[in-house]
Amino acid sequence: MLRPLIRKFAAVSVREESAVKLCKQYIGIETIQVLDPTLLIEKTDYMKICSSVPKEETSFIFAYILDMDNKKGEILDEIGKEWGIAIQCHSAEAKANLSIEEW
Repeated sequence: MLRPLIRKFAAVSVREESAVKLCKQYIGIETIQVLDPTLLIEKTDYMKICSSVPKEETSFIFAYILDMDNKKGEILDEIGKEWGIAIQCHSAEAKANLSIEEW
C-alpha cells in the first residue's frame, strides 16, 4: 500500500541510517540520510509559509513530545514555572494534527 504512494515523491530523505536500509529493503526506494529533513529549506521559505498565520498575543513554549508521560509533563511544568511562561504541549499520543504554520 505504501509503495505506490511513496514512489510519487521525487526524493525521500530520512533521519536514521537504519531507515535508508529499511526503505531499500521493504519499499524498494533509494533514500538519503540527512540530519533533519526540516532543515533542508531556508529560513526565508518558512517565513513565507508562516506569513499568513496570525501571531499569538502572549508568548509560550511549544513542546511536541512523541512519547509523553507524567515525568516529562512534570519537567515541562517546572520549566514553565521557572521561566514564567505558559507551555503548549502536543504529543503523538494525543494525535496532534498541527500544520507547520500552527507550530
